[in-house]
Amino acid sequence: MSVRTAVVDKLATVLDELAAVDPADLGDAEVVVELHRQLERLGAITTRATAAFDAVGAYDSDGAATTAAWLATRCRLPVPTARRRVRLGRALRHLPVTEAAWLAGDVGEAQVNLMANARTPATEDALVGDEQMLVGEAKRLRFGSFAKVLGYWAHHVDPDGTAATDAARHHRRRFHLSHSFEGMWFADGAFDAIGGAIVADELKRIDKALFDADWAEAKARVGEGVCADDLARTPAQRRADAVVEMATRSAALRAGARRPKPLFSVIVGYEGFA
Repeated sequence: MSVRTAVVDKLATVLDELAAVDPADLGDAEVVVELHRQLERLGAITTRATAAFDAVGAYDSDGAATTAAWLATRCRLPVPTARRRVRLGRALRHLPVTEAAWLAGDVGEAQVNLMANARTPATEDALVGDEQMLVGEAKRLRFGSFAKVLGYWAHHVDPDGTAATDAARHHRRRFHLSHSFEGMWFADGAFDAIGGAIVADELKRIDKALFDADWAEAKARVGEGVCADDLARTPAQRRADAVVEMATRSAALRAGARRPKPLFSVIVGYEGFA
């Protein structure tokens, strides 16, 4: 048995032991955090191994055209997932600090994916010098905050590229509303930064009003000990009702009514943000 096979066998044994443990015994907060950390480490190891497999063109022996196609077939992955994994593995070759942090479990695949996307021909030189700082922010900040920091950095390094990216995102906006044979309606869509913020802000405002009404009704029915389980609607149901309320208010809007103030994106230089 080769060393590499023995190591993977040990991993399988440990996972078998974990799988046999009652989930309730693993439900401690610190254990859950540690399990997620180790899951990210395993993801980093798997991605790095996939990149090594890709580099030698081993997929060729099975008649596959690409590593992604081989992964999709042999590992029963969706093709987009397989492509993303291969792309991320290739990107790690140019992001040593990011790779080390992922292998240590200090950052996750989501942060690594952002770093890989930020590396372009226009930013790669600057990224060599700034990678340590950016990874430090990824370790320290919540995901959404780190995404903003990285966006400001990218704009500072390549303002033209950032503008082109924003235009491309705006071009990819879409919304579908389909009517099923059972009479249900299914929605799916994507919005650019400004359009999404307008929808999200109004949805949040109406959702809050509906929540307050639900809470008042439940309190009157249950008393001072009211909790979330006593509410008449789930959060998902309340959001669905909020969307319907948005449409109802729009339909009832009188002709010539004043529109809300426009929403602008304000770009702040990285130094000013920092």
